[in-house]
Amino acid sequence: MPILTLREGRDNLDIRMSLFCSPASLPNSFSTKGSSISIQSSEQFLGNIVAFIMPISFAILVVIVRMYPNVDMVPAQFIAGVIAAVIGFIFAGKLSISPHDLFLAFLAGFFQIGFGFILITLGSQTTPAAIVGVLMLTESVFGPLWAWFFINE
Repeated sequence: MPILTLREGRDNLDIRMSLFCSPASLPNSFSTKGSSISIQSSEQFLGNIVAFIMPISFAILVVIVRMYPNVDMVPAQFIAGVIAAVIGFIFAGKLSISPHDLFLAFLAGFFQIGFGFILITLGSQTTPAAIVGVLMLTESVFGPLWAWFFINE
């Protein structure tokens, strides 16, 4: 049953991508009249590409964790975080941050991002991928509410 679902999903994605990227729509996508692509700098466009890739890579992560529930993926998450930090440091150029702000960034990154990804990785082993996606979407809704409720921000 999951293989059939995977094939149906891939076929639907192929159809959607072919409709989205049809040759007739390409000239309209890159026109200079009011297109968002024409008014963006190369850095903004690169940022949009990265923002497009991130949810896809997260979905792949959840599916891989779900496919291999007996493999501990927490060390892989740690290594991926270290690699991302090194790449971010390289691309940041000149980094001017106070030690206090660096400490606060470390705390926020460790507890909010790192600990959250550990829980997602562990929970994805037994929770269906679709439910994990829905639970992740609730973060966008409840995040501002938690900040308003607990610290009146």
